[in-house]
Amino acid sequence: MSLQSLKEALLSGRPYFGTAMRALQGVPIRHAYMQAVVELLSKENHTEPFKVLEVGSWAGGSAITWAKAIQEYIGGGQVVCVDVWQSYFDTNIDSDLVYIQMNEAAQSGSIYGLFLHNIRTSGVAGLISPMIGNSHDVLPTLEKGNFSIVFLDGSHRFDDVKNDIALSLDIIKEGGILCGDDLELQISEVGSAEAAEDVATDQDYVKSKLCGIDYHPGVTCAVGETFGEVSMWDGFWAMRKTATGWIKVDLSNCKIVIPEHIAAAEPFTSEPVNEPRAITAMIQIAKQITSLDLCEYDPNVAKLLGSYAGFNFVKHLDHFYKVRQSLGAIDWSLSYPTLKKQYAKTDFFRYSDINAILYDIGLDDLVSYVDKIAIDFDKIAIAFLLRQEQGTSAAVQEQLRYLQQQSNARNKLAVETGRPLNELLERFDAVQTIFASGRQAVHQALENLQQRTDAENKRTRRTIDILEAQLTKLAETAFAEQQANKMEIDAIRQEAIVAHERTISIVNALEAQLKQCQTQIEKQQQLINKLQRPE
Repeated sequence: MSLQSLKEALLSGRPYFGTAMRALQGVPIRHAYMQAVVELLSKENHTEPFKVLEVGSWAGGSAITWAKAIQEYIGGGQVVCVDVWQSYFDTNIDSDLVYIQMNEAAQSGSIYGLFLHNIRTSGVAGLISPMIGNSHDVLPTLEKGNFSIVFLDGSHRFDDVKNDIALSLDIIKEGGILCGDDLELQISEVGSAEAAEDVATDQDYVKSKLCGIDYHPGVTCAVGETFGEVSMWDGFWAMRKTATGWIKVDLSNCKIVIPEHIAAAEPFTSEPVNEPRAITAMIQIAKQITSLDLCEYDPNVAKLLGSYAGFNFVKHLDHFYKVRQSLGAIDWSLSYPTLKKQYAKTDFFRYSDINAILYDIGLDDLVSYVDKIAIDFDKIAIAFLLRQEQGTSAAVQEQLRYLQQQSNARNKLAVETGRPLNELLERFDAVQTIFASGRQAVHQALENLQQRTDAENKRTRRTIDILEAQLTKLAETAFAEQQANKMEIDAIRQEAIVAHERTISIVNALEAQLKQCQTQIEKQQQLINKLQRPE
């Protein structure tokens, strides 16, 4: 039933958490405590920007829990998922079937495909940013004090858990919470000696001789050595960062409810599902029918616009790029000439005109319509939605043709043997319903985009009118001040001319008086000389 449930989920555009590929990891009740942690922080003014770092994501169950909790209690934020999505286990040591199946799902790329499918069909892809890489390499590159929550659910090996905890201490905000999964026993319960002995076996999961309980010794020892006794509920643990150190967390006033996507998950079954080829084929069907791929890129420097025909279309700075998906992550910090040399011409393209993308994906007839919309991202989003609708239509029609052929064959068999056709007809009706609902969702999305664009244009027009009025008023005020200044300058110039003329008159009068004085002095000198001569 597991593979059939997976196929039905992929074809119907629903997330899948079941036995196939061990998609449902951990104990469901722990997701309830994850939600409670977000609720607790929301009550204490931990608002946007609210960021959660998750180490170890697998099929996306816990990432979706964090994202939906953020939507409910915070309103907006981001979940950064760090995972290698590659083989995790040494099956010579951990040889149980579950480890073999997980390794094969990771090696085939199927589990990462299921992760993308799950977050997309859960409606939270916009809040989740996957980062493919080892936590040892990724965490040191993250900004300090940037996360409200760090959740550790990666490798269970002692050294790995200890290192993940150490690297997480500085990147959490003050008041934020460091938490994790798979702490079935605390160090005080199992004892340091037995825990150390179990760690030395290098096994992922063992049974405690003292307690008779299965537990992860690497998690128990790493958490115990760092914090000692921690807050713990059914294997989920948490500690809170303060200005003076780390304290326990109290969730007594928070709701403890298992989220819907986990509560509705397929019950565990021991059915062998070790069929990576079949699973990979189902992931390909899901890509064709239900969703666009996400892009492995740094959301701080590049924006995914959409995916089509094996390529991702990305906006970076002032240009648009078409990048083959098989290239994986692109280092957008490199210059364009460097990237151009690094990748083949058939794998890496750059556009300066946004319309070139529309032509490239075969939407020539939409270019004139899309040009009327002002926002670049919405222009491309509309185009890809329409392309997705066309792709969905073709894929579903192909599926319908296949089912019709099967129906004809079953009808012939039914005439001969009398077997009922109800099951096949129900499947046929289900696919038709999926097709109809898909078209309705696309048209609704287009209508919503148009409404947002109209509202944005109105706001822009009002802003322009206000700015124009302010500029007119400023111009009038400046002109009036200029005229007043001119009159004042003319008055000052006239006063200066009058003062200058008055000064000249005074100088001329003084010069005349000076000449009179000189004349009198000369006459007196002549009289003196005359009196001094003897007669």
